[in-house]
Amino acid sequence: MTFRLLTTVFILILCSALNTPGTAAVTVPSEDTHVQPQIPAPCCVPKQWEGDIHMIQGYVRSGKPGLQNVTTRESYDFTRKMIAVEVRGMATPTKVIMDYNKMEQYTITGTTCTVGRMMNTGMLNCLPMNSTYMGSSRFGGMEGLLVDSWSIVDPILGGTGVIDITRDGCILVDEVRISPPGSQEPSLITLGVTDVTLGIKDPKVFDVPRPPCPPNPRNEKPTNDGKSSYAECCSFLDHTGAAIGFCYNRVRVKAPPFAGTRKCTKSPISSLYL
Repeated sequence: MTFRLLTTVFILILCSALNTPGTAAVTVPSEDTHVQPQIPAPCCVPKQWEGDIHMIQGYVRSGKPGLQNVTTRESYDFTRKMIAVEVRGMATPTKVIMDYNKMEQYTITGTTCTVGRMMNTGMLNCLPMNSTYMGSSRFGGMEGLLVDSWSIVDPILGGTGVIDITRDGCILVDEVRISPPGSQEPSLITLGVTDVTLGIKDPKVFDVPRPPCPPNPRNEKPTNDGKSSYAECCSFLDHTGAAIGFCYNRVRVKAPPFAGTRKCTKSPISSLYL
């Protein structure tokens, strides 16, 4: 079964600088004398975590609707500036390693390796400060998990979404994203996160296999031997660090500037896998 990581897809790795959310809560204005509940401030997720991401995407491409269902296991390390994603359920073992120290992405599919210079500026680990608090609820009954719902509007990639995140620990539970109006490939993505554990169980998950990946990828030229190649690429996270989109072998355009270099030609919200 041939696996190919498509260009961009939504949520999103985008900014190099993130405003650190404040810790003070905001009191809801009230016209009566009753004390109103406080609105929580946007939070930052743990710097190291691992979990399963279950994602379903509906999209329209060239006038034809499509559906993709993907499950991945992600290891997120904001301290090491590394992310490793293993795609589950594939006939050919597939893994993506993102190194934000070198700004390189390694896509290992079976015995082949595609290396890309990432055009992103950095990792995300905080909800944007312009997020709108929508309310709180519990998963699993009145004594269940307390989560806060946030409405997100991404100023760079476009699109809107709703994120449910735990009040205790700021851990992503689920998310829904809608592509911006006028998108060439309209899409709706929903994802759920399960079996989250804090810390990195085995740091070797970030080790790049050589071979098949080249030792000095920046000196590599694109090849057609099916073994390795080097190209520009984009990877996209949501603001909690969940990796949900990859692309490689994209053509650059001259403007506008993006992440200190140039922008991929595809819409940031697009198909994830093909």
